[in-house]
Amino acid sequence: MCFNVEETAERIEKLHVPYENEFKIQIQHLNLKEKSLLQEYLYAHEWNLGSARVLSMFKKARIVSISEYVLRLHSKDAIQQVMNDLLEAEPILLAELISNSSRDSEVFTSLKDILHESFSTVLDDLLENPSVIPFNYLEQLEPHLTDQEIEHVRLQHLQLLLRKDFTCTLQEAIGRQEQWRSEAIRNKGTILGQMMRTVLQDTVCSFDTLLGAGEKLDANVSWKHYLTLLGIVAKAATSEYVNVLRVKGAVKNMFNKILADGSILGSYTSWYKYIIGEMTYRVDKAQFIAVMGLMNKLVPLEESVEILKVHASVSISFPSLCMEHVVTFKNLCKSRITKIEEAKCRQDGVQPLDPDISIVIDSDDD
Repeated sequence: MCFNVEETAERIEKLHVPYENEFKIQIQHLNLKEKSLLQEYLYAHEWNLGSARVLSMFKKARIVSISEYVLRLHSKDAIQQVMNDLLEAEPILLAELISNSSRDSEVFTSLKDILHESFSTVLDDLLENPSVIPFNYLEQLEPHLTDQEIEHVRLQHLQLLLRKDFTCTLQEAIGRQEQWRSEAIRNKGTILGQMMRTVLQDTVCSFDTLLGAGEKLDANVSWKHYLTLLGIVAKAATSEYVNVLRVKGAVKNMFNKILADGSILGSYTSWYKYIIGEMTYRVDKAQFIAVMGLMNKLVPLEESVEILKVHASVSISFPSLCMEHVVTFKNLCKSRITKIEEAKCRQDGVQPLDPDISIVIDSDDD
């Protein structure tokens, strides 16, 4: 099931039913036998353009059930076509499928698999084109589902997102944070951006799932989407002091997955100065040396020149006899900047310039 922007727009334009109001009135006055005959005809009828709109009217008249219609289908392609239309234009029918999928009945068990596959596929399409569908169906579903049902659907989408694009290793993710931040900013106003905010909306369970995935360092977690979602949580948690503390703790404990900024942690430079530049006030000498050793190992993984410039220029206070550790780290940053810029110049076909970076070191031995 693959969505196409032009095809989606064309289908939605054609969903209008001629004489719709008159049609609604007529089906409301059908007798039981007429409704039964119409029901059997509809269940046996092939799905066509506009079927979702028509079935929605029959559902409101209590003549048909979209769940029964879908369960009668035997072709995977036919099921995908139905789900396409529901995700694009008929949230009320989609809500019925979701509600029935939670029933303790073998008849409705397969609906769970159908919904899971459909949600996974539409997320794949959104990750490729963030506005491929016309609206945020998670938001449209809210009036038609119970609080428990909508929270379950949000959590399901969160878990799916955290499993998308997980081929990037943790080491690779360290150097791609700036690229992902820029992409997240670009996608903020898209349907994908809206849905990412919706899956985290007012749900403690979603919050716990998100932080739990990062804390476990699961190899199958998409660090790209984890960082984007963590950034959304960080910016939205300012009214919940406990949540703010938890976000701070999660980010500090996972230094290589920093994304949050703004109202909670401030700019990256401010964060770095407080956490690294002034860490000597919170750690002993052995811990300081261990941290600097880790940071030295991270330098070759960093791809952002701007981040490296922060590391090279921000003053780092150090314990006695530890100046060489700071000098080594800053020299590694300078060398890494030079390599990145030389590679870029070779790619652009221009002569590289010598870096002009000042290094300032604070000593505690005064």
